Amino acid sequence: MRVTVGAAKGGVGKTTTAMMLGFVMAQRGRTLVVDVDQAQQSALTWRALAGTDGYDWPSAFDVVPWARSVDRVLDDYEHVVFDVGPRRADLFREAIHRALTPVVGCEHRRDQGPALATRPAPTNTLVLNQIVLL
Repeated sequence: MRVTVGAAKGGVGKTTTAMMLGFVMAQRGRTLVVDVDQAQQSALTWRALAGTDGYDWPSAFDVVPWARSVDRVLDDYEHVVFDVGPRRADLFREAIHRALTPVVGCEHRRDQGPALATRPAPTNTLVLNQIVLL
């Protein structure tokens, strides 16, 4: 499975969602998380801290920075998660093109809870916390 996690706004849990999906997918096969957020690269930071003092969580999957050369290794993994930052629509489009399952970020309204940012969820989607799996 290939999944893209992204939203147009920062701070909505994209990297947290990508990393948690990485953990779950790693239980079912070789998994790669591609950090497409070139400005922040939080997924790479999380991976670097895995297993260090105070960060006792497994490093069960690989994390690499975005580069067009990543295409050469995608087929080496059963599962790939693209973690896309909010600033580069072009990279978001490229990641969605490479994924088979786009994940659309949702906005969170304090008074109403999570809501789909752009349109109602189609009937073939799974709503999961603040994301929608298409």
